[in-house]
Amino acid sequence: MYRHEPAILLYAPLHIVIWGDPDGPGYLSFDKPSDQFGSFGSTELSKVGVELEHKLAALLDHLGVSVPDEPVTT
Repeated sequence: MYRHEPAILLYAPLHIVIWGDPDGPGYLSFDKPSDQFGSFGSTELSKVGVELEHKLAALLDHLGVSVPDEPVTT
């Protein structure tokens, strides 16, 4: 991706954080790759962002984590 747009390195690798209260549930938060990569206006980079979302959803599903159809925003 770097050869197409060097500034993409602001968003790759993905920024992910796992957080929560000691007595409560855990949460996984991340910047939506298709939004981040799509901001560059490149079809190729946008496709990579969508592909990364699918891979992350597949990983979470494999781990038994509920994956929403649409991202939850706060």
